[in-house]
Amino acid sequence: MRTLLLALCAAFAAPPVAAEGGGPPLTSLYDCGGLAVLVRMGEGGEGASMRIGDRIHALVPALSASGARFEAVDDPTTVFWSKGLSATLTLRGRDLPPCRIADDPGWSAAGNEPFWTASLRGLTLTLDRLGEVEQVVRLAGPVWRDGALLLEGEGVRLRSVAALCQ
Repeated sequence: MRTLLLALCAAFAAPPVAAEGGGPPLTSLYDCGGLAVLVRMGEGGEGASMRIGDRIHALVPALSASGARFEAVDDPTTVFWSKGLSATLTLRGRDLPPCRIADDPGWSAAGNEPFWTASLRGLTLTLDRLGEVEQVVRLAGPVWRDGALLLEGEGVRLRSVAALCQ
């Protein structure tokens, strides 16, 4: 099995997670049963803010066995808990319907020498290389490592940095 490394020079629309090793702030829009919830994770996952309508909740990390769990600073009964591409939201003690990422337009990239194209929707990567069978790979992650967002799976490592391609 060959390992393919794709290095992307662009902002990555990823689910907001408390990522290993820290990283730049991530902002994502969630749909929680028809309620629009905008979540911005702080530097290295140390804090977050959540906007619902005209109200902004400052969030602090809370104990969690998995995922990134945050409580509102002024109301511990308001909890946002993201796990991968989905999340749960408890607002003033009331559980809302499950949340899903609403702003995942995906992305695509292409290269030459050799010619290839790649597209990512959620955590599913479709890779097409000239003269080879199209490869569809489910990726794990994301994690922050050495200033880049990494996703890996089945012989593919995807690395995204927020920078101009040179």
